This record gives sequence, C-alpha cells and structure tokens, in this order.
Amino acid sequence: MQVFNRYEVKYIITQAEYEAILQALLATEDMRLDRYNQTGESYPIQSLYYASVTDAVSQQALRLEPNEFKQRLRVRSYGPATAAKPVFLEIKKKFLKKTYKRRITVDYETANRFLIAGELPDNQIGREVLALARKQLQPVIKVAYERVALHATSCDSDLRISFDTDIRTSTLDLNISNQTIGENLLPAGMVLMEIKTELGMPTFLRRIVADYQLRPTSFSKFERGLKRSFQESDETYTDILQKEIAHA
Repeated sequence: MQVFNRYEVKYIITQAEYEAILQALLATEDMRLDRYNQTGESYPIQSLYYASVTDAVSQQALRLEPNEFKQRLRVRSYGPATAAKPVFLEIKKKFLKKTYKRRITVDYETANRFLIAGELPDNQIGREVLALARKQLQPVIKVAYERVALHATSCDSDLRISFDTDIRTSTLDLNISNQTIGENLLPAGMVLMEIKTELGMPTFLRRIVADYQLRPTSFSKFERGLKRSFQESDETYTDILQKEIAHA
C-alpha cells in the first residue's frame, strides 16, 4: 500500500525546451532518472478511469472550479497489462490544489477480478477502492502516454518531475490489456511537464522555471479526453449513461 500527498504543478513545453530542461536538471546532480528509464528513453503508462455520469463524467462536473473537490478511481499499468506486470489500483483526490493518492499493487489476475466482479484483497485501501467503485462508477476512458521521470537524489526530498508525450485516449476500447490507440491530446512537438512535491520547489528548480519562463497550466488528461469524446460524438455520453442506468 502506498500513500502520496503533494502539490502538482503542470506546464506545457516544446520538445526543444524539454530536452534542454532535462539536461539542466541532470546537470544539477540534485535529480536523477527514475528506475523505469535509466537509459533516458521513455516508458509507457496506461490508466483506465472509472467515473459516474452524474459525477465526474457529466458536463457540469467537467467544468469544476479549480478549488472544488475532485476524486478519481483508476487502474494503472506500465504499458498494456499482462500477467507478468504489477497493476496499480488508485484513488486520486484533489482539493485546494493539493493531490492525495492512495493505491495498492496487485497482480493482473486480481485486477481482473476487480474489473469483472468487484473483488479485492481485504485491506484498508482495498476497502476504500471497493466503496468508491460501488457508487455507480463504471470504466469510462483509457489514457496512455510515454513518460520520462526524475526524482530527487536526496532521501529527504519527495520531489519528482515527469515529462509526458504522445498522450492519447479511448472511450471505446476499455480493455487494459490492449494498447491504447487514439489521437494525441497535445499538438505535435509539445510535452506535458509536471512537478510533484509536498515540500515546495528547491532553489535550483525555481531557477530553471524562471530561466525558461515556464507558466503553470491546468491540464487533466482524464477531463480533456472526455471533453474531446463528447465533442466528437454524443454516442460516448449516451453509452456511458446507459451503462450507469444498467448498474443502478
């Protein structure tokens, strides 16, 4: 079981800025590449989000004010889920710009039992996941992207910085075993940079943010993917609504 409480600040940057900022971060010796991309190459992440039409999927909820409470349930894997890889079941909450994440790591078979029959190991976070899932939540969108991530070299720092590219979504194929195919949420050549920490930005990072004149932005892969689906076809909303009614 893992628990994270932190602030998350996001920036949309160019590919050239990404390459320069990555080298600047590594040059400080205060940051290093995480264990999933020691070679510097990106690794795939795939998440299946649950929601309710009357809650997070509704058009009203997709226009929440920045300080309103948000809560998401998701199933995450590194690339398409397989029997050889761990799967993460997560509750992600956000309030007053701070993110709270609680998750358990399970094997693929356990994740499938949860997806099909709503069964999980009997522990605290497992019970929380099941309690949230029972609130008429259904799988509604799958999000996938490529990530390069760094974390602080100091054991006293919780700082983590990630760079995401090729962010794509699907509301049609909700099988986490399949590779997600879809149109990129960002324009070509753009990268989503995210700074995650509860302790605040250290001096070296504030200097890099200032040097590159980075401006924070609001970017939710979940919300942007759903909005685009609603804009492209009303059938997406209708299909999710019918699933919710069937499970009421």
